Amino acid sequence: MERLGQSLGADALRAKVKAIEEEMARPGFWEDRAAAQGKVRELEAAKDRLGGAGAAACLKALRGVDRVLGILDPVQLPVPQAELPEAVHKLLAEREAARERKDFAASDALRDRIAEAGYRLEDTAAGPRVFKE
Repeated sequence: MERLGQSLGADALRAKVKAIEEEMARPGFWEDRAAAQGKVRELEAAKDRLGGAGAAACLKALRGVDRVLGILDPVQLPVPQAELPEAVHKLLAEREAARERKDFAASDALRDRIAEAGYRLEDTAAGPRVFKE
């Protein structure tokens, strides 16, 4: 939590933790899988404000809670880049290069190869998010 506080700022971190605690105290929160997934999506959307390390720390904490509760759907969670196999990293880099060249046929072919490796992509303004199929 200390490193997260350094990247987020202590006040912002306390505010985020308080908001999450209040939401978790809401009756029915733990039974509501959609609410938990929504928090993951909020964290993913806030990644730029949190910084990569802050978002990764929050996701790690949520995954720790999920090991006990089993409420998160792994198919709905993006895979952190550091956890991707080297072969998928290479395909992603090749695909980004093809997209920059506006070679969309090559980009689509690389997307298909990534899918064959068991991953799906979601393109965003900040770059592709990768999900395990």
